[in-house]
Amino acid sequence: MSSWGKIAGCGVGLFFGGPFGAAFGLAVGHAVDSGIVSRFSGPNARRLDQAFGRALFAGAAVVAKADGRVSEAEIGVVESIMNRLRISGPDRSRFIRFFDAAKSPDYPIEQDFENVLRYSNGIDEIRLLLADLLTEVALADGWLKEESAGKLRELCAILRIECPIAGASEAPARQSDPHRVLGIAAGASFKEVQTAYRRLLSRYHPDKLGADGDNSQAVQLAEHRTIEIRRAFEQLKKEYGA
Repeated sequence: MSSWGKIAGCGVGLFFGGPFGAAFGLAVGHAVDSGIVSRFSGPNARRLDQAFGRALFAGAAVVAKADGRVSEAEIGVVESIMNRLRISGPDRSRFIRFFDAAKSPDYPIEQDFENVLRYSNGIDEIRLLLADLLTEVALADGWLKEESAGKLRELCAILRIECPIAGASEAPARQSDPHRVLGIAAGASFKEVQTAYRRLLSRYHPDKLGADGDNSQAVQLAEHRTIEIRRAFEQLKKEYGA
């Protein structure tokens, strides 16, 4: 597989292959200076890519089906994730098969998530990225269903990370909730809002990415996240009267 380009802000090439290379680059880019990415050789990167793809789309089905049915909105979110990551052709067909297979109540989802834990080599950011994408599925219908929340918590426990919805209950939880987008509590101070905004904007700003063709997927994902982050901050500025 070709490289996914450089994270220019770090000045280091990230050679993750496969459909999720761009997303991995964004997730771990800020940690390159500490040498974290050097843990990955070609075979390890391929194993992680395969494990992440299976866990993401099988996990999406498990979270969506937790209440007994998969809604059109949940399917739409899964398709949106594929489109944002520009997954097409054989890869898209393969991930759809993972999604369909995991609708079965006896699907061994734990094994898929244990593989991500194993191949992520202790990099929390990659596992947090997986949890963040699955949270989008959990919130697809415009509110957080307790069954989906419970299943997401179970999967995060396997990944050994804090669940993005750790304290949530079945209540309105819009996917566009600005606090959730910025990763802060609803009662956060405006200073905390500003800190989260600047941190995320720095992490996902498209200008930090190289402009070479191999990196176009990373740029597209970063642009999408940057728009979400700016929109959430502007909404909270109005709410806080800042």
